[in-house]
Amino acid sequence: MFFFSSNNTLHLSSWFRCCLNLDRYVAVKFPIYTSKWCRTSQASINSSIVFTVLSLANIHLLIFVQGEDDNKNSNELNSTRSTVNPFQYQRCYLHPSYVHFFEHIYTWIDMFLVTIIPFTFIILCNLTVINRVFLVSGPGKKSEFVSRSKATNRLRSLCLIMVCSSFIFVATTLPVTAFIIDLLSHKASVDTMRCRRIQWTIYNILMYFNYASIFSYCLSGTEFRQALMKTIHVKAKPDIGSMLQTDMMNGVNQRLVSTNQQYHQVLVEYQDLKRFRSSLVSVSPSTNIRDKVHLMRKTTGNNENDLPNQQTNYDDQNRSSCTNSINGRNFSVSSKKQVSRNVERRRHDLSKHQKAIAKYHDGISRHVH
Repeated sequence: MFFFSSNNTLHLSSWFRCCLNLDRYVAVKFPIYTSKWCRTSQASINSSIVFTVLSLANIHLLIFVQGEDDNKNSNELNSTRSTVNPFQYQRCYLHPSYVHFFEHIYTWIDMFLVTIIPFTFIILCNLTVINRVFLVSGPGKKSEFVSRSKATNRLRSLCLIMVCSSFIFVATTLPVTAFIIDLLSHKASVDTMRCRRIQWTIYNILMYFNYASIFSYCLSGTEFRQALMKTIHVKAKPDIGSMLQTDMMNGVNQRLVSTNQQYHQVLVEYQDLKRFRSSLVSVSPSTNIRDKVHLMRKTTGNNENDLPNQQTNYDDQNRSSCTNSINGRNFSVSSKKQVSRNVERRRHDLSKHQKAIAKYHDGISRHVH
């Protein structure tokens, strides 16, 4: 049972990594189906399918691999029976009819299931993802706010991590499977077995490195590191230099924000002045008095006694309207002058602030260097 569990775990580790790369491939190649296939429920279903298929493929290990308790009543000596591995599973004996299949056929199947097929699948998915990322992030498609060199460095690091992870996988799993094939195919002497034991230890350590590579994926993620730091409550103490630099940068940002607000206010006042100037209407000339008198004659008849009084009243009204128009013009001119003075004063203050900020930046650069 222990040999079956450990062997099945090796296969599950390789094929779960294939599922992870397949999920990444679908997310990059077919983003439309991401919400349908790249979900937790779908990942659980896929994991269950992989676990069931691999368990059924390795069920023969439960049937034909026997323990020491199963051979107590056997007439054959245990020392003459074949084991699955003379270094690790020394008390897991093979059934006599199963020895040839296990030593000459199943070891190759195991190498293909653990290393060859998963490596081919992983490298194809990674190359497709890399090609797709470079096509999407080609020249002219990058954001104008992100530096092109920075984006290129990110792409290079991403491609390097993906390619290296693929080759690390095959470099850590292939030696141990190839060693088992060679060990079971060629019976070695006692002296040779001592050297083989050292080789087995080294290859086993490499295999364990492959299983621990998942931590490199986790530690390389920013969100994972932040959550880990919050969990263990580790807070780095900031040094004095970083604190001073942070304070200086905060002061510069506040100055920039206040200057931008003042500039915006001056711009609004200037636009109001333009709208005010465009809305000024020139004073229309007064209507001809004779025409108005003629109109009043028509309305009041040819009463000559009332005409002087009406004309006198109209002259008074005309004078008052002209006076109001002149006063309005004087008021509009004075208001325009006042707004112009305000705009000039704001511009002068803005130039002062800009010079002060430039001096402040120069002081910061000298302090940093």
